[in-house]
Amino acid sequence: MPKKKKISGNVTILIPTYNRHRQLKRLLDYYSNCAFPILVADSTTASFPFVKNYRNVKYFHYPNYPYAKKLPLIYKHVKTEYVLFCADDDFVIPDAIQKCLNFLEDNPDYSSAHGHYVFFENRNKENISVYPFYLASVDLDINSNRPSERVTQLLSSYMQLLYAVTKTSDIKQVFNYLAEYPEIKNDNLVEIFQAIILCINGKSKTLPIFYCAREKTPNSASTYTDDLDVICCKAKYTKQYRVWLDVIAKHLAKKERIPQTEAKEKILLAVNLYLANSFMYIPFLRISFLSIQRAVNKYSLGFAKKVYNLILPPSGKNNLKKHAFSRKDSIREFDKIQSYIYQSY
Repeated sequence: MPKKKKISGNVTILIPTYNRHRQLKRLLDYYSNCAFPILVADSTTASFPFVKNYRNVKYFHYPNYPYAKKLPLIYKHVKTEYVLFCADDDFVIPDAIQKCLNFLEDNPDYSSAHGHYVFFENRNKENISVYPFYLASVDLDINSNRPSERVTQLLSSYMQLLYAVTKTSDIKQVFNYLAEYPEIKNDNLVEIFQAIILCINGKSKTLPIFYCAREKTPNSASTYTDDLDVICCKAKYTKQYRVWLDVIAKHLAKKERIPQTEAKEKILLAVNLYLANSFMYIPFLRISFLSIQRAVNKYSLGFAKKVYNLILPPSGKNNLKKHAFSRKDSIREFDKIQSYIYQSY
């Protein structure tokens, strides 16, 4: 049998937070015996009062800084070859981090790696509901040798890469762009921008491991941030969306050595594939109709989506048996995570 690799300190865990000191404390408690260095970027008005309790944590206080402004600042402090972005309401598994790091070190043509996710929801202090997520992408391997084809692979079966273990040089390039082009500030545009740039720079792998437990919270950014189907159609986003496309096209053109006009065409084709995966997309209708579909689902209390899924079941259901959360070691790790959740009440 191959020897198990030793724990490496060659990855930094980066935790952005805002008005969630309770979640931050439970996460830092979970990582208290972790060998990886941790950087916290806190936008809360008041500073975190318990930071001195954690020897492996460097704390940076950016009061009221928006998400896209503080991330380029915090990434300047990353000294390791790899970095992991961990939300304050997530628990990324230390053993999974190490497995991703091992994979990236053994496969230098890959820029990022992560694994399988679950959502958990606190129904009350005694009952935590948990269920696998991103089922359509549990075995996603973005592995084409052409950067433009990797973007197509990403957006045709989209899974965010924001929380993957990533080469620091690649992710710093992403946030250097964001610092240079502050027009790109919508959180969803930032997330997709990061994923696209990473895939232009290298391949990405979803490993068959339990990687992250994510809390489903009612006030998360995803509940009030416009998605790409809205952004590409609303007049108020016209400049932001144009800059977003132009920066990506310029980066792709340089990497693939093609004209920028050709690169932009390839990006737009990939974006259309992303939009085509909206839950009720009908090909012969205009893209702007997706916003109507979103509203129909919202105001029908999800009934429209349930009917759609009854007629055309999501492909992810077929991948449920592949999900790593069903393994005994994964369940044991989630039991450990639950203990930190309960302690935080």
